[in-house]
Amino acid sequence: MLNENNYGDEFMSIPIADTSNRPNVPLFLKIKQKFLYLLKAANVKTLCTSVLGGALEFYVFQLFGFFAPIFGKLFFPNDNHIISTLVGFGLFAVGFLTRPIGGIIFGYIGDHFGRKTSLYSSLILMGTTTLLIGLMPTYEKIGIVAPLLILSLRLLQGISVGGELPGGLVFAIEHANPNYTGFVGGFLQAGYCGGTVLGALTGLIYSLPGMPDWAWRIFFIFGFILSLMGLYIRKFSPETPEFNSIRNKTEKAPLITGIKRYPQIFLLTILISSFAGVVLFLNEIFMPYFLKQLPFMSDSFSRFCGTASCCCYIPLMPIVGLYSDKVGRLKPMAIGAVLIMIFMGVMLSCSHLLNRYSVFFIYIAIGSSITMLCAPLQTFIAELFNKKIRCSCFSFCQNVGLGVFGGLTPMVATIIVAKPMGHLLLAFCVVSWGIVALIAMNKLRNSEIRKMR
Repeated sequence: MLNENNYGDEFMSIPIADTSNRPNVPLFLKIKQKFLYLLKAANVKTLCTSVLGGALEFYVFQLFGFFAPIFGKLFFPNDNHIISTLVGFGLFAVGFLTRPIGGIIFGYIGDHFGRKTSLYSSLILMGTTTLLIGLMPTYEKIGIVAPLLILSLRLLQGISVGGELPGGLVFAIEHANPNYTGFVGGFLQAGYCGGTVLGALTGLIYSLPGMPDWAWRIFFIFGFILSLMGLYIRKFSPETPEFNSIRNKTEKAPLITGIKRYPQIFLLTILISSFAGVVLFLNEIFMPYFLKQLPFMSDSFSRFCGTASCCCYIPLMPIVGLYSDKVGRLKPMAIGAVLIMIFMGVMLSCSHLLNRYSVFFIYIAIGSSITMLCAPLQTFIAELFNKKIRCSCFSFCQNVGLGVFGGLTPMVATIIVAKPMGHLLLAFCVVSWGIVALIAMNKLRNSEIRKMR
């Protein structure tokens, strides 16, 4: 485990520090050595521990998003296609409504019993529910019991994710060099996006001609196998140095303490993360469903566009995170928010005027813009809070903003666009929310954040 009191000696001992001043060193070698340096600064072993669990969460949740219309038919049958789709997206959203509960439970565990204990527990719950969903009989087999069981499992999934994602980020940045926590947060989210892309690819595979109707079960069972791998790796992970330093000095009620001391910070961070959640799930879950209804778009091509957009996250997240280590978190976040309002506003309001190629390139632009907003966001929120209350407060802010609002987005967006001129109304909502997020960022920039440390 890294010695947190001796970062400089450990990291600068890596034999790459002098290469930037050597004119004869090839550029690709400099880039490789810099990347190895950053991985060392990030404590790559503990980083991978966090990445694998988070990637599983995103993989499973992406699966649920893609298969939501199918689940509506299998577990909540209805003759009306729109109602069946709405029920499927509603089932998807239910998992997000319980994320704040998971954040409270596992955040408390992380602040009282350790970050490692919290992560291990949440992954066990996630893996078990994923397997059971893959084996679940449909409404045709067991009747009304099927929707009740799938709903219960979805609720438990939301609880597990509410602890896993924020807990994984806290675990990673507390093991890392404090000068590179933005890079660590970006790299971690790139790993999460790997799970998103994997889930998107499975949706793309499932949409190919000739795939059997029951093939969706294989993808969930595969998620359970990934959880077993994650549990094995986490078994050998050390606790973070920051938690070890406060092990006997924990707060009795860390979340309540944080809300009482910093109510304005809670409100502002929830407003920003809610905008991030809305645009993330519009882009990843709703947009493929929306675009395939256009006359020049097919289901497979709309899913391909969504997958390509998600692929932008993977290389850009660490780069933007590293950039935020140099210039601060709020600058790239504000740039990303402005670009999202422009590109997503065009996509939603003018989609009928576009062709499939322009849709593809705007989709890529949206994915790149979301990266600017989201890469520094989670690290920014986590670093606001003292280590005694970090897990609980960060989990709550992230899960209420990004989780609840993001999870409800596909269902609400489906209702909006079903109305006359609904696509214009949805574009207006996105732009309005983006303006609110920018105002919140400005308030945070002007607040005395350092007093919270």
